[in-house]
Amino acid sequence: MPSLFESVTSLLGQGDSLSKMASVIGGDNKQAKTAIDAATPAVLNGLADKAAQPGGSDAIVDMLDSDNGSTLSDLGGFLEGGNTSVGNGILDTVFGGSRTDLVSSLASNTGLSGGMIGKLLPMLAPVVMGAIGKRRADDRLDAKGLSGLLATEKASMEKSGVLGGLMSSTTGKMGAGAAVGAAALGAKGMAGKAGDVGKGAAGKVGDVGKGAAGKVGDVGKGAAGKVGDVGKGAAG
Repeated sequence: MPSLFESVTSLLGQGDSLSKMASVIGGDNKQAKTAIDAATPAVLNGLADKAAQPGGSDAIVDMLDSDNGSTLSDLGGFLEGGNTSVGNGILDTVFGGSRTDLVSSLASNTGLSGGMIGKLLPMLAPVVMGAIGKRRADDRLDAKGLSGLLATEKASMEKSGVLGGLMSSTTGKMGAGAAVGAAALGAKGMAGKAGDVGKGAAGKVGDVGKGAAGKVGDVGKGAAGKVGDVGKGAAG
């Protein structure tokens, strides 16, 4: 039995589905295939993570019930229609505020523009849900079984390396951002301390110099006085 990833990419590779998806994103067939191959695992991974959360699998079941297989029953019509409302609802439920990070990571990994990825995702998400819905119906899965299906799919994608680039890219960006932030704060603190130390050192050097100059002046003044006294005595 094909994986969910294989089912989705097969569906979108049949007939003129790929060219229609290319039209959706404003690119050619090659760019559309690149985007689909990269974004499908990302959506599946997000659904697997969602299903693992309390009440997450129930939320996915509700989304599947609302679609009821209508997307796949007329895939060509769906792609031509360009209706993104359902897909945006799925993406908001699954990814929430991290959707922008997802688009950025996919764009970075594929070399495609964020605009192309942004147009693709809301059209791809219902197709992914349609493939999951079909598997759910074929295997008669309840919410728990659905969660297990998605967990198995995620493990398979991780093993095959399909998720490797996306996960490392996202993690790397977050890690780098945190490191830069910490470094900036650390550098600022160190610069401040260095400035204080330098300021204090300069003050101390100034004080020492000032004291030394005073002492030299006093010595010179005393020596001049003594020379004067000697001279005065010799004249007398």
